[in-house]
Amino acid sequence: MNNTSQELANIIEKMINEQVSEQMKILEDTYFAKSKQTLFTKEELANKWRCSITTTHRILKASNIKPKEKSGKNFLFDIEKAEEAKSSYDGEELRKHELNRKVQTM
Repeated sequence: MNNTSQELANIIEKMINEQVSEQMKILEDTYFAKSKQTLFTKEELANKWRCSITTTHRILKASNIKPKEKSGKNFLFDIEKAEEAKSSYDGEELRKHELNRKVQTM
């Protein structure tokens, strides 16, 4: 009888562990979905970069970044290319700002 109880306890424990593992997988997929996202709309990029959608459009256009896909009426842009464009744009804007300050101090 004791052996049967132990087997039953092992089966229940195994089922609980499997269910917990499944729930953790669902939770991880849901929680980390945004961090794994590779395509973003202009609005999402603007929120991520804390700037306006117009500025985001200007950054993408200046670097000639084309949308990779379309979702509904929104175009989706590859995050790697968009981040490179943002970095380049920020560098150019900083150089322009420094140049303007030098001109003002003259």
